[in-house]
Amino acid sequence: GTIVDTDQMIIATYTELFKIFKNISNPDISHILTFSGPPTFDTMVNEFPEYNPHVMEEEFKKRSKKYQIKYTKAYPYTKKMLLDLKERL
Repeated sequence: GTIVDTDQMIIATYTELFKIFKNISNPDISHILTFSGPPTFDTMVNEFPEYNPHVMEEEFKKRSKKYQIKYTKAYPYTKKMLLDLKERL
């Protein structure tokens, strides 16, 4: 299952991509949140069809790095779950 919340990182990264590659300054956040789950490649094919999806995947990776530490957070139960798993080993 998922142990980290990446929603804010995804929002920040795609907002930047939309601004740079589609000239959209205020994209629909609820739409961006639908990108959480499907493979990034599929999202690039659907959202940026005028660009090579492999190139756009690289753009996503490059741009998301600056947002990962700031916006990626562990869910509240993550630490306890990991400690429980460690005890079982």
